[in-house]
Amino acid sequence: PPRAPPPNRPRPPPPRPPPTAPHTVPAADFFSCSECCRISAQPRYIVFEQVRGWMFKAVREPVYGIYCPICAERIGIRATMFTWMRGWWGLPLGPVYALAAIVRNSFGGYLPKDANARILLHQARAFLAHGDLDVARAVADQAQKFCVAPDTRRDVAGLLDSLSHRPSRRLKNSGPWLGRGLLVQISPALAILAVIVGLLHAFGGVAATVAAPHPPQTLAAADPAPLVPPATVRGSFHVSVSRLNVREGPGAKFPVVGALERFTTVEVSENGNVSDWVRITGPGGVSGYVAAEFLAAGEGWKAQRQWCVNAQGTPVANGTLLMRPAGGPHHLLINNTTSDDVVVKLKDTGPDGASRLALYVQAHEKAQADGIPDGTFHVLVATGSTYSRGCEIFLTDMRTVAYPDPRTFQMKQEGGKPIPSTISLTLRPPNSGYPIARAVPQSRFAN
Repeated sequence: PPRAPPPNRPRPPPPRPPPTAPHTVPAADFFSCSECCRISAQPRYIVFEQVRGWMFKAVREPVYGIYCPICAERIGIRATMFTWMRGWWGLPLGPVYALAAIVRNSFGGYLPKDANARILLHQARAFLAHGDLDVARAVADQAQKFCVAPDTRRDVAGLLDSLSHRPSRRLKNSGPWLGRGLLVQISPALAILAVIVGLLHAFGGVAATVAAPHPPQTLAAADPAPLVPPATVRGSFHVSVSRLNVREGPGAKFPVVGALERFTTVEVSENGNVSDWVRITGPGGVSGYVAAEFLAAGEGWKAQRQWCVNAQGTPVANGTLLMRPAGGPHHLLINNTTSDDVVVKLKDTGPDGASRLALYVQAHEKAQADGIPDGTFHVLVATGSTYSRGCEIFLTDMRTVAYPDPRTFQMKQEGGKPIPSTISLTLRPPNSGYPIARAVPQSRFAN
Protein backbone atom coordinates (compact mmCIF):
# COMPACT_ATOMS: atom_id res chain seq x y z
CA PRO A 1 0.00 0.00 0.00
CA PRO A 2 1.29 3.45 -0.88
CA ARG A 3 2.37 6.12 1.54
CA ALA A 4 4.09 8.52 -0.82
CA PRO A 5 3.87 8.74 -4.63
CA PRO A 6 7.05 9.72 -6.51
CA PRO A 7 8.25 13.37 -6.32
CA ASN A 8 7.09 14.21 -9.82
CA ARG A 9 3.55 12.99 -9.01
CA PRO A 10 2.86 14.10 -5.42
CA ARG A 11 -0.92 13.97 -5.71
CA PRO A 12 -2.60 10.56 -5.49
CA PRO A 13 -5.52 9.61 -7.70
CA PRO A 14 -8.86 10.78 -6.25
CA PRO A 15 -11.19 8.17 -4.75
CA ARG A 16 -14.20 7.12 -6.80
CA PRO A 17 -17.21 6.34 -4.62
CA PRO A 18 -19.33 3.37 -5.73
CA PRO A 19 -22.40 4.24 -7.80
CA THR A 20 -25.52 4.12 -5.66
CA ALA A 21 -29.17 4.73 -6.36
CA PRO A 22 -30.56 7.87 -4.66
CA HIS A 23 -33.24 5.97 -2.74
CA THR A 24 -31.41 2.77 -1.76
CA VAL A 25 -28.38 3.93 0.23
CA PRO A 26 -27.88 1.99 3.49
CA ALA A 27 -26.60 3.66 6.64
CA ALA A 28 -23.13 2.16 6.25
CA ASP A 29 -22.68 3.96 2.91
CA PHE A 30 -22.10 7.33 4.52
CA PHE A 31 -18.57 8.56 3.88
CA SER A 32 -16.89 9.10 7.25
CA CYS A 33 -13.82 11.13 8.08
CA SER A 34 -10.58 9.19 7.45
CA GLU A 35 -9.13 10.59 10.68
CA CYS A 36 -11.89 10.57 13.34
CA CYS A 37 -14.41 8.25 11.58
CA ARG A 38 -17.29 10.67 12.19
CA ILE A 39 -19.95 11.22 9.54
CA SER A 40 -19.89 14.80 8.27
CA ALA A 41 -22.37 16.64 6.09
CA GLN A 42 -19.48 18.35 4.31
CA PRO A 43 -16.59 15.88 3.83
CA ARG A 44 -13.76 16.95 1.56
CA TYR A 45 -11.10 14.89 -0.21
CA ILE A 46 -7.97 16.99 0.45
CA VAL A 47 -4.33 16.47 -0.47
CA PHE A 48 -1.84 18.17 1.83
CA GLU A 49 1.90 17.91 1.31
CA GLN A 50 4.84 17.45 3.63
CA VAL A 51 8.51 17.60 2.67
CA ARG A 52 11.25 15.38 4.11
CA GLY A 53 14.78 16.67 3.48
CA TRP A 54 18.12 15.07 4.22
CA MET A 55 21.55 16.12 2.95
CA PHE A 56 21.17 16.36 -0.84
CA LYS A 57 17.73 14.76 -1.09
CA ALA A 58 14.25 16.23 -0.68
CA VAL A 59 11.11 14.10 -0.93
CA ARG A 60 7.58 15.48 -1.31
CA GLU A 61 5.06 13.26 0.49
CA PRO A 62 1.29 13.70 0.04
CA VAL A 63 -0.99 13.38 3.07
CA TYR A 64 -4.48 12.76 1.81
CA GLY A 65 -7.88 11.49 2.81
CA ILE A 66 -11.55 12.34 3.23
CA TYR A 67 -11.68 14.77 6.16
CA CYS A 68 -14.29 16.65 8.18
CA PRO A 69 -13.61 20.39 8.75
CA ILE A 70 -11.98 19.89 12.18
CA CYS A 71 -9.66 17.09 11.06
CA ALA A 72 -8.77 18.91 7.83
CA GLU A 73 -7.46 21.81 9.90
CA ARG A 74 -5.52 19.49 12.21
CA ILE A 75 -3.99 17.39 9.38
CA GLY A 76 -2.96 20.52 7.46
CA ILE A 77 -1.24 21.93 10.55
CA ARG A 78 0.52 18.63 11.21
CA ALA A 79 1.84 18.38 7.63
CA THR A 80 3.03 21.99 7.72
CA MET A 81 4.81 21.61 11.07
CA PHE A 82 6.51 18.45 9.80
CA THR A 83 7.73 20.45 6.79
CA TRP A 84 8.95 23.30 8.99
CA MET A 85 11.09 20.84 10.98
CA ARG A 86 12.25 18.43 8.24
CA GLY A 87 11.78 20.04 4.85
CA TRP A 88 14.57 22.61 4.71
CA TRP A 89 17.57 20.31 5.04
CA GLY A 90 17.58 18.70 1.60
CA LEU A 91 19.64 20.86 -0.76
CA PRO A 92 19.16 22.36 -3.23
CA LEU A 93 15.40 21.73 -3.70
CA GLY A 94 14.40 21.27 -0.05
CA PRO A 95 13.71 24.96 0.68
CA VAL A 96 11.78 25.35 -2.60
CA TYR A 97 9.60 22.29 -1.96
CA ALA A 98 9.10 23.26 1.69
CA LEU A 99 7.97 26.79 0.92
CA ALA A 100 5.53 25.59 -1.75
CA ALA A 101 4.08 22.95 0.60
CA ILE A 102 3.67 25.41 3.48
CA VAL A 103 1.87 27.91 1.28
CA ARG A 104 -0.43 25.25 -0.19
CA ASN A 105 -1.25 23.72 3.22
CA SER A 106 -1.84 27.11 4.82
CA PHE A 107 -4.57 27.84 2.30
CA GLY A 108 -6.44 24.59 2.70
CA GLY A 109 -4.48 22.09 0.60
CA TYR A 110 -5.43 20.78 -2.83
CA LEU A 111 -9.07 19.77 -3.35
CA PRO A 112 -9.62 17.71 -6.55
CA LYS A 113 -12.85 19.10 -7.92
CA ASP A 114 -14.58 16.11 -9.50
CA ALA A 115 -13.58 13.75 -6.68
CA ASN A 116 -15.15 16.12 -4.14
CA ALA A 117 -18.24 16.53 -6.31
CA ARG A 118 -18.80 12.77 -6.41
CA ILE A 119 -18.13 12.35 -2.67
CA LEU A 120 -20.62 15.10 -1.81
CA LEU A 121 -23.15 13.64 -4.27
CA HIS A 122 -22.77 10.26 -2.57
CA GLN A 123 -23.21 11.87 0.87
CA ALA A 124 -26.30 13.79 -0.29
CA ARG A 125 -27.90 10.60 -1.58
CA ALA A 126 -27.20 8.90 1.74
CA PHE A 127 -28.89 11.72 3.67
CA LEU A 128 -31.80 11.57 1.23
CA ALA A 129 -32.19 7.84 1.85
CA HIS A 130 -32.37 8.55 5.59
CA GLY A 131 -35.07 11.17 5.15
CA ASP A 132 -32.87 14.21 5.94
CA LEU A 133 -34.10 16.15 2.93
CA ASP A 134 -32.88 19.60 4.03
CA VAL A 135 -29.37 18.31 4.72
CA ALA A 136 -29.39 16.40 1.43
CA ARG A 137 -30.32 19.59 -0.44
CA ALA A 138 -27.56 21.58 1.32
CA VAL A 139 -24.92 18.95 0.56
CA ALA A 140 -26.04 18.72 -3.08
CA ASP A 141 -25.65 22.50 -3.35
CA GLN A 142 -22.04 22.08 -2.20
CA ALA A 143 -21.47 19.30 -4.73
CA GLN A 144 -22.63 21.56 -7.56
CA LYS A 145 -19.79 24.01 -6.83
CA PHE A 146 -17.19 21.27 -7.47
CA CYS A 147 -18.71 19.74 -10.62
CA VAL A 148 -16.38 19.46 -13.61
CA ALA A 149 -17.23 16.23 -15.43
CA PRO A 150 -20.48 16.33 -17.44
CA ASP A 151 -21.84 13.09 -15.94
CA THR A 152 -21.26 14.32 -12.39
CA ARG A 153 -22.89 17.67 -13.20
CA ARG A 154 -25.88 15.82 -14.66
CA ASP A 155 -26.26 13.59 -11.58
CA VAL A 156 -26.07 16.55 -9.19
CA ALA A 157 -28.59 18.52 -11.25
CA GLY A 158 -30.99 15.56 -11.19
CA LEU A 159 -30.73 15.27 -7.42
CA LEU A 160 -31.29 19.01 -6.97
CA ASP A 161 -34.37 18.83 -9.18
CA SER A 162 -35.82 16.10 -6.97
CA LEU A 163 -35.17 18.31 -3.92
CA SER A 164 -36.29 21.60 -5.45
CA HIS A 165 -39.22 21.78 -3.03
CA ARG A 166 -36.83 21.91 -0.06
CA PRO A 167 -35.42 25.27 1.11
CA SER A 168 -31.78 25.99 0.39
CA ARG A 169 -29.74 26.59 3.54
CA ARG A 170 -26.11 26.86 4.56
CA LEU A 171 -24.57 24.14 6.72
CA LYS A 172 -22.40 24.95 9.69
CA ASN A 173 -18.70 25.06 8.74
CA SER A 174 -19.57 24.58 5.06
CA GLY A 175 -16.93 27.03 3.92
CA PRO A 176 -14.86 28.67 2.87
CA TRP A 177 -12.17 26.03 3.53
CA LEU A 178 -9.24 28.32 2.73
CA GLY A 179 -6.99 29.44 5.51
CA ARG A 180 -8.06 27.06 8.28
CA GLY A 181 -5.23 27.13 10.81
CA LEU A 182 -3.40 29.75 8.72
CA LEU A 183 -2.07 31.64 11.75
CA VAL A 184 -0.78 28.45 13.39
CA GLN A 185 0.94 27.27 10.22
CA ILE A 186 2.76 30.55 9.58
CA SER A 187 3.62 31.05 13.27
CA PRO A 188 7.20 29.72 12.80
CA ALA A 189 7.76 32.34 10.09
CA LEU A 190 6.38 35.03 12.40
CA ALA A 191 8.65 33.83 15.21
CA ILE A 192 11.71 33.92 12.92
CA LEU A 193 10.74 37.41 11.76
CA ALA A 194 10.36 38.54 15.38
CA VAL A 195 13.83 37.21 16.22
CA ILE A 196 15.37 39.02 13.25
CA VAL A 197 13.65 42.28 14.17
CA GLY A 198 14.79 41.85 17.77
CA LEU A 199 18.40 41.30 16.74
CA LEU A 200 18.33 44.34 14.45
CA HIS A 201 16.79 46.36 17.23
CA ALA A 202 19.44 45.23 19.75
CA PHE A 203 22.47 45.72 17.52
CA GLY A 204 21.14 49.01 16.21
CA GLY A 205 21.74 50.61 19.57
CA VAL A 206 18.11 51.34 20.26
CA ALA A 207 17.63 51.57 24.01
CA ALA A 208 14.71 49.71 25.41
CA THR A 209 12.80 51.07 28.32
CA VAL A 210 11.91 48.40 30.78
CA ALA A 211 8.97 49.07 33.04
CA ALA A 212 9.46 48.47 36.73
CA PRO A 213 7.92 45.20 37.79
CA HIS A 214 4.77 45.24 39.80
CA PRO A 215 5.12 44.19 43.42
CA PRO A 216 4.22 40.59 43.97
CA GLN A 217 0.63 39.95 44.84
CA THR A 218 -0.70 37.18 47.01
CA LEU A 219 -3.65 35.45 45.39
CA ALA A 220 -6.10 33.41 47.37
CA ALA A 221 -6.41 29.83 46.20
CA ALA A 222 -9.56 29.46 44.11
CA ASP A 223 -12.07 26.79 44.94
CA PRO A 224 -12.25 23.98 42.37
CA ALA A 225 -15.04 24.42 39.84
CA PRO A 226 -18.04 22.24 40.70
CA LEU A 227 -18.81 19.32 38.43
CA VAL A 228 -21.88 20.27 36.39
CA PRO A 229 -24.07 17.41 35.20
CA PRO A 230 -25.15 17.45 31.55
CA ALA A 231 -28.72 18.21 32.60
CA THR A 232 -27.75 21.77 33.49
CA VAL A 233 -25.38 22.71 30.64
CA ARG A 234 -25.28 22.81 26.87
CA GLY A 235 -22.59 21.82 24.41
CA SER A 236 -20.86 18.72 23.06
CA PHE A 237 -21.18 15.38 24.87
CA HIS A 238 -20.80 11.76 23.85
CA VAL A 239 -22.67 8.54 24.57
CA SER A 240 -21.00 6.56 27.37
CA VAL A 241 -22.98 3.30 27.09
CA SER A 242 -23.03 0.67 24.35
CA ARG A 243 -26.45 1.76 23.05
CA LEU A 244 -28.59 4.72 24.08
CA ASN A 245 -32.26 5.12 23.13
CA VAL A 246 -33.45 8.56 22.03
CA ARG A 247 -37.04 9.23 23.10
CA GLU A 248 -39.73 11.61 21.93
CA GLY A 249 -40.05 13.25 25.34
CA PRO A 250 -38.13 13.61 28.63
CA GLY A 251 -38.92 10.27 30.25
CA ALA A 252 -38.84 6.50 29.79
CA LYS A 253 -42.58 6.45 29.09
CA PHE A 254 -42.15 8.25 25.75
CA PRO A 255 -41.67 6.23 22.53
CA VAL A 256 -38.18 5.59 21.13
CA VAL A 257 -37.37 7.62 18.00
CA GLY A 258 -33.79 6.43 17.47
CA ALA A 259 -30.70 4.89 19.03
CA LEU A 260 -27.07 6.00 19.32
CA GLU A 261 -23.94 3.88 19.67
CA ARG A 262 -21.15 4.39 22.21
CA PHE A 263 -18.86 7.37 21.57
CA THR A 264 -21.41 9.12 19.30
CA THR A 265 -21.03 12.89 19.71
CA VAL A 266 -24.24 14.82 20.38
CA GLU A 267 -25.15 18.43 21.08
CA VAL A 268 -27.16 19.13 24.22
CA SER A 269 -29.54 21.95 23.35
CA GLU A 270 -31.91 22.21 26.34
CA ASN A 271 -33.01 20.61 29.59
CA GLY A 272 -36.07 18.45 29.77
CA ASN A 273 -38.95 19.05 32.14
CA VAL A 274 -37.44 16.25 34.21
CA SER A 275 -34.09 17.27 35.70
CA ASP A 276 -32.20 14.14 34.61
CA TRP A 277 -33.28 14.26 30.94
CA VAL A 278 -31.87 16.51 28.22
CA ARG A 279 -32.72 17.26 24.61
CA ILE A 280 -29.97 16.32 22.14
CA THR A 281 -29.24 16.49 18.44
CA GLY A 282 -27.13 13.70 16.97
CA PRO A 283 -25.65 12.67 13.61
CA GLY A 284 -28.04 12.30 10.70
CA GLY A 285 -30.57 14.68 12.23
CA VAL A 286 -31.50 12.42 15.18
CA SER A 287 -33.25 14.61 17.75
CA GLY A 288 -34.99 13.85 21.01
CA TYR A 289 -34.44 13.29 24.72
CA VAL A 290 -31.97 11.01 26.53
CA ALA A 291 -31.09 10.32 30.15
CA ALA A 292 -28.29 12.68 31.14
CA GLU A 293 -26.51 10.04 33.22
CA PHE A 294 -25.54 8.19 30.03
CA LEU A 295 -23.70 11.17 28.54
CA ALA A 296 -20.09 12.21 29.20
CA ALA A 297 -18.50 15.58 28.50
CA GLY A 298 -16.45 16.09 25.34
CA GLU A 299 -16.41 14.78 21.80
CA GLY A 300 -16.76 11.06 21.27
CA TRP A 301 -13.79 10.54 18.98
CA LYS A 302 -11.39 11.70 21.70
CA ALA A 303 -12.89 9.35 24.26
CA GLN A 304 -12.88 6.52 21.72
CA ARG A 305 -9.21 7.05 20.91
CA GLN A 306 -8.29 6.99 24.59
CA TRP A 307 -10.29 3.79 24.99
CA CYS A 308 -8.40 2.30 22.03
CA VAL A 309 -5.07 3.29 23.60
CA ASN A 310 -6.05 1.59 26.86
CA ALA A 311 -7.17 -1.51 24.92
CA GLN A 312 -3.98 -1.71 22.87
CA GLY A 313 -2.92 -5.03 24.37
CA THR A 314 0.26 -6.93 23.56
CA PRO A 315 2.12 -6.35 20.26
CA VAL A 316 0.84 -8.43 17.35
CA ALA A 317 3.23 -11.04 15.95
CA ASN A 318 3.78 -11.55 12.25
CA GLY A 319 1.26 -13.94 10.69
CA THR A 320 -1.35 -13.52 13.44
CA LEU A 321 -4.89 -14.22 12.25
CA LEU A 322 -6.89 -11.37 13.80
CA MET A 323 -10.01 -12.92 12.22
CA ARG A 324 -10.02 -16.59 11.28
CA PRO A 325 -11.79 -17.70 8.09
CA ALA A 326 -14.80 -20.00 8.26
CA GLY A 327 -12.77 -22.93 7.00
CA GLY A 328 -11.89 -24.25 3.55
CA PRO A 329 -9.11 -25.69 1.39
CA HIS A 330 -7.64 -22.47 -0.02
CA HIS A 331 -4.57 -20.40 0.93
CA LEU A 332 -3.53 -16.73 0.87
CA LEU A 333 0.16 -15.73 0.78
CA ILE A 334 1.21 -12.14 1.54
CA ASN A 335 4.70 -10.78 0.85
CA ASN A 336 4.97 -7.36 2.50
CA THR A 337 7.93 -5.55 0.91
CA THR A 338 6.95 -2.18 2.40
CA SER A 339 8.30 -0.46 5.52
CA ASP A 340 4.93 -0.57 7.32
CA ASP A 341 3.05 -3.20 9.26
CA VAL A 342 -0.22 -4.07 7.52
CA VAL A 343 -3.53 -5.78 8.18
CA VAL A 344 -4.90 -7.55 5.09
CA LYS A 345 -8.62 -8.30 4.99
CA LEU A 346 -10.79 -10.36 2.69
CA LYS A 347 -14.31 -8.94 2.46
CA ASP A 348 -17.47 -10.19 0.78
CA THR A 349 -18.35 -8.57 -2.53
CA GLY A 350 -22.01 -8.32 -1.46
CA PRO A 351 -23.68 -5.12 -0.20
CA ASP A 352 -22.83 -5.78 3.46
CA GLY A 353 -19.09 -6.19 2.73
CA ALA A 354 -18.60 -8.44 5.76
CA SER A 355 -15.03 -9.31 6.72
CA ARG A 356 -14.05 -12.99 6.37
CA LEU A 357 -10.34 -12.89 7.19
CA ALA A 358 -7.86 -10.47 8.80
CA LEU A 359 -4.12 -11.25 8.65
CA TYR A 360 -1.37 -9.20 10.34
CA VAL A 361 1.89 -8.94 8.37
CA GLN A 362 4.88 -7.04 9.72
CA ALA A 363 7.10 -4.84 7.55
CA HIS A 364 9.43 -6.74 5.21
CA GLU A 365 7.89 -10.07 6.24
CA LYS A 366 5.82 -12.86 4.68
CA ALA A 367 2.74 -14.55 6.12
CA GLN A 368 0.21 -17.21 5.09
CA ALA A 369 -3.46 -17.76 5.95
CA ASP A 370 -5.09 -21.15 5.44
CA GLY A 371 -8.65 -22.42 5.70
CA ILE A 372 -10.22 -20.00 3.21
CA PRO A 373 -13.57 -21.16 1.78
CA ASP A 374 -14.77 -20.92 -1.83
CA GLY A 375 -15.79 -17.41 -2.84
CA THR A 376 -14.88 -14.07 -4.36
CA PHE A 377 -13.53 -11.41 -2.03
CA HIS A 378 -12.32 -7.82 -2.10
CA VAL A 379 -8.79 -7.27 -0.75
CA LEU A 380 -8.43 -4.31 1.62
CA VAL A 381 -5.23 -3.26 3.37
CA ALA A 382 -4.62 -0.99 6.38
CA THR A 383 -1.17 0.41 7.20
CA GLY A 384 0.18 2.27 10.20
CA SER A 385 1.86 1.72 13.53
CA THR A 386 0.85 0.95 17.13
CA TYR A 387 -1.97 -1.52 16.56
CA SER A 388 -4.82 -1.63 19.09
CA ARG A 389 -6.25 -5.11 19.55
CA GLY A 390 -9.34 -3.76 21.31
CA CYS A 391 -10.33 -1.38 18.51
CA GLU A 392 -8.73 -3.32 15.63
CA ILE A 393 -7.09 -0.19 14.22
CA PHE A 394 -3.64 1.39 13.97
CA LEU A 395 -3.42 4.28 16.41
CA THR A 396 -0.82 6.20 14.38
CA ASP A 397 -0.90 7.16 10.69
CA MET A 398 -3.57 4.63 9.71
CA ARG A 399 -4.34 4.53 6.00
CA THR A 400 -6.78 2.18 4.28
CA VAL A 401 -6.75 1.16 0.61
CA ALA A 402 -8.55 -1.36 -1.60
CA TYR A 403 -7.21 -3.25 -4.59
CA PRO A 404 -9.36 -2.71 -7.69
CA ASP A 405 -9.96 -6.35 -8.66
CA PRO A 406 -11.55 -8.97 -6.37
CA ARG A 407 -9.85 -12.36 -5.91
CA THR A 408 -11.67 -15.68 -6.43
CA PHE A 409 -10.89 -18.86 -4.49
CA GLN A 410 -12.25 -22.04 -6.11
CA MET A 411 -11.27 -25.66 -6.60
CA LYS A 412 -9.61 -26.65 -9.86
CA GLN A 413 -9.34 -30.06 -11.51
CA GLU A 414 -5.97 -31.33 -12.69
CA GLY A 415 -5.69 -34.94 -13.80
CA GLY A 416 -8.99 -35.75 -12.17
CA LYS A 417 -7.78 -34.48 -8.77
CA PRO A 418 -9.19 -31.39 -7.02
CA ILE A 419 -6.55 -28.70 -6.46
CA PRO A 420 -7.23 -25.81 -4.01
CA SER A 421 -6.41 -22.22 -4.92
CA THR A 422 -3.34 -20.44 -3.59
CA ILE A 423 -3.38 -16.70 -4.22
CA SER A 424 -0.14 -14.80 -3.63
CA LEU A 425 -0.07 -11.01 -3.25
CA THR A 426 3.04 -8.85 -3.02
CA LEU A 427 2.56 -5.50 -1.31
CA ARG A 428 5.03 -3.10 -2.86
CA PRO A 429 6.22 0.36 -1.77
CA PRO A 430 5.67 3.51 -3.86
CA ASN A 431 7.81 4.17 -6.94
CA SER A 432 7.78 0.46 -7.82
CA GLY A 433 5.89 0.95 -11.07
CA TYR A 434 2.94 -1.23 -10.01
CA PRO A 435 -0.69 -0.03 -10.01
CA ILE A 436 -1.59 1.95 -6.92
CA ALA A 437 -4.46 0.77 -4.73
CA ARG A 438 -7.14 3.39 -4.20
CA ALA A 439 -7.84 4.98 -0.83
CA VAL A 440 -11.10 4.00 0.88
CA PRO A 441 -12.78 5.28 4.06
CA GLN A 442 -11.76 3.56 7.27
CA SER A 443 -15.43 2.77 7.89
CA ARG A 444 -15.35 0.41 4.89
CA PHE A 445 -12.30 -1.37 6.26
CA ALA A 446 -13.86 -1.86 9.70
CA ASN A 447 -15.83 -5.00 10.48
